[in-house]
Amino acid sequence: MKLGLVITAAGKSKRFGENKQFTKISGDSIIAKTCMRFSNIHYIDSAIITCQKKDIRKMNDLLTKCHLSYKWKVIEGGDTRALSVKEGVYALSPELNQVMIHDGARPFITENFIYRLIKGSQGADALIPVIPTRDTLKIVENGIVIKTIDRNQIKKVQTPQVFKREILNEAYRKLDITNFTDESGMVESLGIPVKTIEGEIENIKITYPSDLSKSFLE
Repeated sequence: MKLGLVITAAGKSKRFGENKQFTKISGDSIIAKTCMRFSNIHYIDSAIITCQKKDIRKMNDLLTKCHLSYKWKVIEGGDTRALSVKEGVYALSPELNQVMIHDGARPFITENFIYRLIKGSQGADALIPVIPTRDTLKIVENGIVIKTIDRNQIKKVQTPQVFKREILNEAYRKLDITNFTDESGMVESLGIPVKTIEGEIENIKITYPSDLSKSFLE
């Protein structure tokens, strides 16, 4: 298996209030902590990190200081997450037949979890980690509850997500990817089964400043 990694860090962080990728946690920036989580994963051949054009030099300087063990390259991301991932996938070496995609704002992922994902992805076209929702879920229209959803059937999706390269390429050829919030949705729309694996509760995506609670700091 030859695995390529795409880490997305091109968002504008509007809900966070500043570029969260460079916000520090215990001395290291969020994006540096995220990238270093993958540094010792020996299945990874190389990585592409997407960011805004104005941040490319800063990102390069930051990652150079991290002394990552795998080959990496920083590129300009697209206007949306889906377009950024597409640019990242296309920037990987064509010989890589499997792609792992991860949110740069998920720095609390563990190596054990990454290895579990890689193992679980063997033989699968697509694999995503999911966790159960703890909340009661309702469909609401015009301020009125229409229906209560059985939360046992609802899962929250995390990254990393792992895909066969050829499946992603097929999706990019056939679909308007701007309609999708993650790559697994693209694969679903092609009628290809998406396998799931149990995620990690701690593997949160930092979206708001309040997500940097002390319970997650190391």
